[in-house]
Amino acid sequence: MKKRRIYINGRFLTGAVTGVERYAREIVTHLDGLLDADPDLRKSYDIVLLMPGVCKDLLPLKHIEQRASGPFNGHLWEQVCLPWLARDGFLINLANGAPLFKMRQLLVIHDAVIYRYPQYFSKAYRLVHMIIDKVCSRLARIATVSDFSKREVSRVLGVAENRITVVPNGYEHILRVQPDNTILREFDLRPGSYFFILGSRAPHKNIDFAVDAFLKVAPPGLKLVVSGGQNSKVFAGAKTVEASNIIYTGRVSDEAIAALYRNAYALIFPSLYEGFGIPPLEALACGTPILVSDIDVLKEVFGASAIYFSPLDRSHLERVLQDVITDRSILMRAYANAPDTLSHFRWSRSASKLLNAVASMM
Repeated sequence: MKKRRIYINGRFLTGAVTGVERYAREIVTHLDGLLDADPDLRKSYDIVLLMPGVCKDLLPLKHIEQRASGPFNGHLWEQVCLPWLARDGFLINLANGAPLFKMRQLLVIHDAVIYRYPQYFSKAYRLVHMIIDKVCSRLARIATVSDFSKREVSRVLGVAENRITVVPNGYEHILRVQPDNTILREFDLRPGSYFFILGSRAPHKNIDFAVDAFLKVAPPGLKLVVSGGQNSKVFAGAKTVEASNIIYTGRVSDEAIAALYRNAYALIFPSLYEGFGIPPLEALACGTPILVSDIDVLKEVFGASAIYFSPLDRSHLERVLQDVITDRSILMRAYANAPDTLSHFRWSRSASKLLNAVASMM
Protein backbone atom coordinates (compact mmCIF):
# COMPACT_ATOMS: atom_id res chain seq x y z
CA MET A 1 0.00 0.00 0.00
CA LYS A 2 1.35 3.38 -1.01
CA LYS A 3 1.86 5.78 1.88
CA ARG A 4 -0.22 8.94 1.94
CA ARG A 5 1.96 12.04 2.06
CA ILE A 6 1.06 14.73 4.61
CA TYR A 7 2.94 17.99 5.04
CA ILE A 8 2.69 20.30 8.04
CA ASN A 9 3.22 24.05 7.77
CA GLY A 10 6.06 24.64 10.23
CA ARG A 11 6.21 28.42 10.01
CA PHE A 12 5.06 28.48 13.65
CA LEU A 13 8.56 27.34 14.67
CA THR A 14 9.98 30.77 13.77
CA GLY A 15 7.84 32.74 16.25
CA ALA A 16 7.64 33.19 20.01
CA VAL A 17 5.64 30.48 21.76
CA THR A 18 2.20 31.87 22.58
CA GLY A 19 -1.04 29.88 22.67
CA VAL A 20 -1.25 29.29 18.92
CA GLU A 21 2.37 28.18 18.63
CA ARG A 22 1.94 25.95 21.70
CA TYR A 23 -1.01 24.26 20.04
CA ALA A 24 0.96 23.64 16.85
CA ARG A 25 3.98 22.25 18.69
CA GLU A 26 1.90 19.91 20.82
CA ILE A 27 -0.25 18.64 17.95
CA VAL A 28 2.86 17.83 15.89
CA THR A 29 4.59 16.18 18.86
CA HIS A 30 1.55 14.04 19.59
CA LEU A 31 1.05 13.13 15.94
CA ASP A 32 4.59 11.80 16.13
CA GLY A 33 3.58 9.91 19.27
CA LEU A 34 0.65 8.33 17.46
CA LEU A 35 3.00 7.13 14.73
CA ASP A 36 5.38 5.76 17.34
CA ALA A 37 2.63 3.79 19.05
CA ASP A 38 1.00 2.35 15.92
CA PRO A 39 3.02 0.53 13.23
CA ASP A 40 -0.01 0.51 10.94
CA LEU A 41 -0.13 4.33 11.00
CA ARG A 42 3.56 4.42 10.09
CA LYS A 43 2.81 2.19 7.11
CA SER A 44 -0.07 4.42 6.06
CA TYR A 45 1.36 7.94 6.38
CA ASP A 46 4.53 9.75 5.47
CA ILE A 47 4.45 13.05 7.42
CA VAL A 48 6.90 15.89 6.82
CA LEU A 49 7.18 19.09 8.87
CA LEU A 50 8.19 21.88 6.46
CA MET A 51 9.78 25.06 7.80
CA PRO A 52 11.64 28.10 6.45
CA GLY A 53 15.30 27.54 5.67
CA VAL A 54 16.37 29.91 8.45
CA CYS A 55 14.61 27.80 11.11
CA LYS A 56 16.88 25.99 13.57
CA ASP A 57 14.28 25.20 16.24
CA LEU A 58 13.63 21.50 15.65
CA LEU A 59 11.16 19.44 17.66
CA PRO A 60 12.11 16.12 19.33
CA LEU A 61 10.42 13.89 16.75
CA LYS A 62 11.08 10.24 15.88
CA HIS A 63 8.92 9.58 12.83
CA ILE A 64 7.98 12.96 11.34
CA GLU A 65 10.72 14.28 9.08
CA GLN A 66 11.70 17.92 9.66
CA ARG A 67 12.73 19.72 6.50
CA ALA A 68 13.98 23.33 6.42
CA SER A 69 13.86 24.78 2.91
CA GLY A 70 13.35 27.99 0.99
CA PRO A 71 15.12 31.36 0.82
CA PHE A 72 12.36 33.36 2.51
CA ASN A 73 10.75 33.62 5.94
CA GLY A 74 7.36 34.65 7.37
CA HIS A 75 4.36 35.28 5.15
CA LEU A 76 6.50 35.31 2.00
CA TRP A 77 7.74 31.78 2.67
CA GLU A 78 4.21 30.63 3.49
CA GLN A 79 2.72 32.05 0.29
CA VAL A 80 5.56 31.47 -2.18
CA CYS A 81 7.70 28.54 -1.02
CA LEU A 82 5.29 26.37 0.95
CA PRO A 83 2.80 25.56 -1.86
CA TRP A 84 5.66 24.30 -4.01
CA LEU A 85 7.26 22.30 -1.20
CA ALA A 86 3.90 20.65 -0.40
CA ARG A 87 2.80 20.22 -4.01
CA ASP A 88 2.59 16.40 -3.93
CA GLY A 89 0.67 15.96 -0.67
CA PHE A 90 -1.94 17.21 1.74
CA LEU A 91 -1.03 20.25 3.85
CA ILE A 92 -1.97 20.83 7.51
CA ASN A 93 -1.81 24.44 8.74
CA LEU A 94 -2.01 24.66 12.54
CA ALA A 95 -1.45 28.34 13.30
CA ASN A 96 -4.05 30.59 11.64
CA GLY A 97 -2.19 30.99 8.34
CA ALA A 98 -2.18 29.07 5.06
CA PRO A 99 -1.02 29.55 1.46
CA LEU A 100 -3.56 30.94 -0.96
CA PHE A 101 -2.48 28.77 -3.89
CA LYS A 102 -2.88 25.30 -2.42
CA MET A 103 -6.05 23.26 -2.82
CA ARG A 104 -5.53 20.14 -0.68
CA GLN A 105 -5.13 21.53 2.79
CA LEU A 106 -6.69 21.99 6.23
CA LEU A 107 -6.45 25.22 8.21
CA VAL A 108 -6.82 25.57 11.97
CA ILE A 109 -8.33 28.96 12.84
CA HIS A 110 -8.06 29.47 16.59
CA ASP A 111 -10.55 32.31 16.95
CA ALA A 112 -12.32 35.10 15.12
CA VAL A 113 -10.97 37.93 17.26
CA ILE A 114 -9.49 39.86 14.35
CA TYR A 115 -12.98 40.08 12.83
CA ARG A 116 -14.78 40.89 16.09
CA TYR A 117 -12.21 43.43 17.32
CA PRO A 118 -10.33 44.67 14.21
CA GLN A 119 -9.50 47.98 15.92
CA TYR A 120 -7.11 46.13 18.25
CA PHE A 121 -4.86 44.98 15.41
CA SER A 122 -2.46 46.82 13.16
CA LYS A 123 -3.49 47.60 9.59
CA ALA A 124 -0.76 45.36 8.20
CA TYR A 125 -1.93 42.40 10.27
CA ARG A 126 -5.53 42.93 9.16
CA LEU A 127 -4.46 43.03 5.51
CA VAL A 128 -2.55 39.77 5.83
CA HIS A 129 -5.63 38.07 7.24
CA MET A 130 -7.65 39.04 4.21
CA ILE A 131 -5.81 36.13 2.60
CA ILE A 132 -7.39 33.74 5.07
CA ASP A 133 -10.87 34.78 3.93
CA LYS A 134 -10.01 33.71 0.41
CA VAL A 135 -8.33 30.49 1.53
CA CYS A 136 -11.31 29.46 3.67
CA SER A 137 -13.80 29.82 0.86
CA ARG A 138 -11.84 27.22 -1.10
CA LEU A 139 -11.10 24.69 1.65
CA ALA A 140 -13.07 21.50 2.09
CA ARG A 141 -12.43 21.52 5.83
CA ILE A 142 -11.43 23.94 8.58
CA ALA A 143 -10.59 23.11 12.19
CA THR A 144 -10.87 25.21 15.32
CA VAL A 145 -10.48 24.73 19.06
CA SER A 146 -13.96 25.02 20.62
CA ASP A 147 -17.63 24.84 19.76
CA PHE A 148 -17.83 28.60 20.39
CA SER A 149 -15.09 29.25 17.84
CA LYS A 150 -16.78 26.90 15.41
CA ARG A 151 -19.90 29.08 15.51
CA GLU A 152 -17.85 32.28 15.31
CA VAL A 153 -15.73 31.14 12.36
CA SER A 154 -18.87 30.00 10.56
CA ARG A 155 -20.52 33.39 11.08
CA VAL A 156 -17.66 35.70 10.19
CA LEU A 157 -16.27 33.71 7.26
CA GLY A 158 -19.51 32.32 5.89
CA VAL A 159 -18.35 28.71 6.19
CA ALA A 160 -20.94 26.02 6.93
CA GLU A 161 -20.51 24.51 10.40
CA ASN A 162 -20.43 20.99 8.95
CA ARG A 163 -17.12 21.95 7.28
CA ILE A 164 -15.54 22.85 10.63
CA THR A 165 -14.01 20.25 12.96
CA VAL A 166 -13.35 21.03 16.62
CA VAL A 167 -9.85 19.95 17.71
CA PRO A 168 -9.34 21.41 21.20
CA ASN A 169 -6.25 22.29 23.19
CA GLY A 170 -4.69 20.10 25.86
CA TYR A 171 -2.77 20.79 29.04
CA GLU A 172 -0.20 18.01 29.56
CA HIS A 173 2.68 20.15 28.31
CA ILE A 174 2.68 22.25 31.49
CA LEU A 175 3.11 19.12 33.61
CA ARG A 176 6.34 18.29 31.76
CA VAL A 177 7.86 21.63 32.77
CA GLN A 178 10.10 21.77 35.84
CA PRO A 179 9.11 24.91 37.79
CA ASP A 180 11.89 27.47 38.26
CA ASN A 181 11.30 29.26 41.58
CA THR A 182 14.00 31.80 40.80
CA ILE A 183 11.23 34.05 39.50
CA LEU A 184 9.66 34.08 42.98
CA ARG A 185 12.88 35.20 44.64
CA GLU A 186 13.53 37.78 41.92
CA PHE A 187 10.25 39.55 42.66
CA ASP A 188 10.02 38.71 46.37
CA LEU A 189 6.93 36.56 45.98
CA ARG A 190 5.79 34.12 48.66
CA PRO A 191 3.43 31.22 47.92
CA GLY A 192 -0.16 32.45 48.01
CA SER A 193 0.84 36.12 48.23
CA TYR A 194 -0.21 37.12 44.72
CA PHE A 195 -2.81 36.75 41.99
CA PHE A 196 -1.45 35.86 38.57
CA ILE A 197 -2.40 37.03 35.06
CA LEU A 198 -0.80 35.50 31.97
CA GLY A 199 -1.46 36.95 28.54
CA SER A 200 -0.34 39.33 25.83
CA ARG A 201 -1.00 43.05 26.16
CA ALA A 202 -3.59 42.93 23.39
CA PRO A 203 -6.49 45.21 24.40
CA HIS A 204 -9.07 42.39 24.13
CA LYS A 205 -7.14 40.52 26.82
CA ASN A 206 -8.55 43.21 29.14
CA ILE A 207 -5.62 43.11 31.54
CA ASP A 208 -5.81 46.74 32.67
CA PHE A 209 -9.46 46.18 33.63
CA ALA A 210 -8.37 43.47 36.05
CA VAL A 211 -5.44 45.56 37.32
CA ASP A 212 -7.76 48.47 38.12
CA ALA A 213 -10.19 46.20 39.98
CA PHE A 214 -7.38 44.58 41.95
CA LEU A 215 -6.01 47.96 43.02
CA LYS A 216 -9.40 48.89 44.46
CA VAL A 217 -9.64 45.91 46.83
CA ALA A 218 -6.16 44.49 47.45
CA PRO A 219 -5.15 44.46 51.13
CA PRO A 220 -1.55 45.35 52.11
CA GLY A 221 0.93 42.66 51.11
CA LEU A 222 -1.17 41.13 48.33
CA LYS A 223 0.31 41.52 44.85
CA LEU A 224 -0.73 41.02 41.25
CA VAL A 225 1.80 39.49 38.86
CA VAL A 226 1.28 40.06 35.12
CA SER A 227 3.35 38.03 32.65
CA GLY A 228 3.35 38.09 28.87
CA GLY A 229 4.70 39.97 25.90
CA GLN A 230 3.55 42.92 23.83
CA ASN A 231 3.76 42.74 20.05
CA SER A 232 3.43 46.34 18.85
CA LYS A 233 3.52 45.16 15.23
CA VAL A 234 0.28 43.27 15.74
CA PHE A 235 -1.64 44.89 18.57
CA ALA A 236 -2.55 48.52 18.92
CA GLY A 237 -3.76 50.54 21.88
CA ALA A 238 -2.35 48.63 24.88
CA LYS A 239 -1.30 50.60 27.95
CA THR A 240 0.23 49.83 31.33
CA VAL A 241 -1.09 50.67 34.79
CA GLU A 242 1.73 51.33 37.26
CA ALA A 243 1.49 50.62 41.02
CA SER A 244 3.80 49.34 43.74
CA ASN A 245 1.88 46.07 44.21
CA ILE A 246 1.61 45.35 40.46
CA ILE A 247 4.52 43.37 39.04
CA TYR A 248 5.07 43.16 35.28
CA THR A 249 7.55 40.39 34.49
CA GLY A 250 7.38 40.67 30.70
CA ARG A 251 7.75 37.45 28.73
CA VAL A 252 9.23 34.69 30.90
CA SER A 253 10.22 31.06 30.41
CA ASP A 254 7.85 28.11 30.65
CA GLU A 255 9.69 27.11 33.82
CA ALA A 256 9.01 30.50 35.40
CA ILE A 257 5.35 30.36 34.32
CA ALA A 258 4.96 26.93 35.91
CA ALA A 259 6.36 28.32 39.18
CA LEU A 260 4.06 31.34 39.04
CA TYR A 261 1.03 29.12 38.44
CA ARG A 262 1.81 26.73 41.25
CA ASN A 263 2.40 29.40 43.88
CA ALA A 264 -0.39 31.86 42.99
CA TYR A 265 -3.41 32.48 45.18
CA ALA A 266 -5.43 32.22 41.96
CA LEU A 267 -5.24 32.97 38.24
CA ILE A 268 -7.29 35.88 36.90
CA PHE A 269 -8.27 35.59 33.23
CA PRO A 270 -10.20 38.75 32.25
CA SER A 271 -10.43 38.39 28.45
CA LEU A 272 -13.22 39.94 26.46
CA TYR A 273 -12.77 37.35 23.71
CA GLU A 274 -11.04 33.97 23.39
CA GLY A 275 -11.11 30.99 21.11
CA PHE A 276 -10.38 28.60 23.97
CA GLY A 277 -8.32 29.91 26.90
CA ILE A 278 -5.15 27.89 27.54
CA PRO A 279 -3.83 29.70 30.67
CA PRO A 280 -6.80 28.76 32.90
CA LEU A 281 -6.49 25.14 31.75
CA GLU A 282 -2.78 25.17 32.56
CA ALA A 283 -3.50 26.73 35.95
CA LEU A 284 -6.02 24.03 36.84
CA ALA A 285 -3.47 21.38 35.84
CA CYS A 286 -0.96 23.03 38.19
CA GLY A 287 -3.37 22.97 41.12
CA THR A 288 -4.34 26.65 40.98
CA PRO A 289 -7.94 27.90 41.18
CA ILE A 290 -9.18 30.26 38.47
CA LEU A 291 -11.25 33.43 38.14
CA VAL A 292 -12.36 33.90 34.53
CA SER A 293 -14.54 36.16 32.39
CA ASP A 294 -18.19 35.25 32.12
CA ILE A 295 -18.04 34.73 28.35
CA ASP A 296 -19.49 31.86 26.35
CA VAL A 297 -16.28 30.09 25.41
CA LEU A 298 -14.87 30.03 28.94
CA LYS A 299 -18.15 28.69 30.32
CA GLU A 300 -18.02 26.00 27.62
CA VAL A 301 -14.48 24.94 28.49
CA PHE A 302 -14.38 25.38 32.27
CA GLY A 303 -17.94 24.81 33.41
CA ALA A 304 -18.18 24.46 37.20
CA SER A 305 -14.39 24.53 37.76
CA ALA A 306 -14.12 28.35 37.60
CA ILE A 307 -15.41 31.42 39.42
CA TYR A 308 -16.87 33.89 36.91
CA PHE A 309 -17.04 37.68 36.70
CA SER A 310 -18.26 40.18 34.14
CA PRO A 311 -15.35 41.46 32.01
CA LEU A 312 -17.30 44.69 31.44
CA ASP A 313 -18.30 45.51 35.04
CA ARG A 314 -15.31 46.40 37.17
CA SER A 315 -17.40 46.67 40.34
CA HIS A 316 -18.49 43.05 39.84
CA LEU A 317 -14.89 41.87 39.62
CA GLU A 318 -14.09 43.94 42.71
CA ARG A 319 -16.84 42.16 44.65
CA VAL A 320 -15.70 38.75 43.44
CA LEU A 321 -12.09 39.53 44.41
CA GLN A 322 -13.18 40.72 47.85
CA ASP A 323 -15.15 37.53 48.37
CA VAL A 324 -12.35 35.14 47.40
CA ILE A 325 -9.68 37.12 49.28
CA THR A 326 -11.84 36.90 52.40
CA ASP A 327 -12.74 33.24 51.89
CA ARG A 328 -10.50 31.12 49.66
CA SER A 329 -12.81 28.13 50.13
CA ILE A 330 -15.04 29.74 47.48
CA LEU A 331 -12.23 29.21 44.98
CA MET A 332 -11.44 25.72 46.20
CA ARG A 333 -15.03 24.53 45.89
CA ALA A 334 -14.91 25.45 42.21
CA TYR A 335 -11.44 23.94 41.86
CA ALA A 336 -12.79 20.62 43.13
CA ASN A 337 -14.36 20.23 39.66
CA ALA A 338 -11.00 20.58 37.90
CA PRO A 339 -10.43 16.83 37.35
CA ASP A 340 -13.65 16.61 35.37
CA THR A 341 -12.69 19.64 33.24
CA LEU A 342 -9.19 18.34 32.59
CA SER A 343 -10.50 14.92 31.59
CA HIS A 344 -12.03 16.44 28.45
CA PHE A 345 -8.75 17.74 27.04
CA ARG A 346 -5.77 15.64 25.94
CA TRP A 347 -3.22 16.51 23.27
CA SER A 348 -3.03 12.91 22.04
CA ARG A 349 -6.82 12.80 21.63
CA SER A 350 -6.77 16.06 19.69
CA ALA A 351 -3.92 14.86 17.45
CA SER A 352 -5.88 11.71 16.67
CA LYS A 353 -9.01 13.73 15.88
CA LEU A 354 -7.06 15.97 13.52
CA LEU A 355 -5.49 13.02 11.73
CA ASN A 356 -8.91 11.43 11.29
CA ALA A 357 -10.24 14.67 9.80
CA VAL A 358 -7.32 14.79 7.36
CA ALA A 359 -7.74 11.12 6.44
CA SER A 360 -11.37 11.77 5.50
CA MET A 361 -10.20 14.40 3.01
CA MET A 362 -7.45 12.40 1.31
